[in-house]
Amino acid sequence: MRDFRNEQYATRARVSPDELLRAAQERGITITWESLRDIVDIRRGEAWITLTFITDFLSAYAATRHPKNVLDPWASIGSTLIRIVKDCQIPAATGISPLVTDIEVARIMTGDAPIEWAQGTPTAVLGTLGEYDLVVSSPPLGLSERVEPSLTSLVCA
Repeated sequence: MRDFRNEQYATRARVSPDELLRAAQERGITITWESLRDIVDIRRGEAWITLTFITDFLSAYAATRHPKNVLDPWASIGSTLIRIVKDCQIPAATGISPLVTDIEVARIMTGDAPIEWAQGTPTAVLGTLGEYDLVVSSPPLGLSERVEPSLTSLVCA
């Protein structure tokens, strides 16, 4: 994926992940979380891709609970939620992200997984949603000033 990025966009300093993913899909290039992780630079404020050992752990936990509906209130590009929904064959899920570009990447990576994506902050969106059997999210890695500061203290009971 890094070679594809360099080949296609060598003259540009920055390429958005969603733009790169669309171009790769158009050329029939298989996109995985590992290949996406290879090109994303969180130091420049790009999305965080959840580490595999975290998604392995959350998938194993979810598999013991057999949830029918899962929520990720800080879904970003979906690297946590998509993996859990696919691994556990969960019939419905919702991911929330305040950034439109993150949701665009999430939609590309979702494939046929039954996930709805909501754009907004969790405090703005949660009141419009129903109940969930399981709430997941990766640790707050890669948070930056792009996220509303008051939301970093959101506590779930």
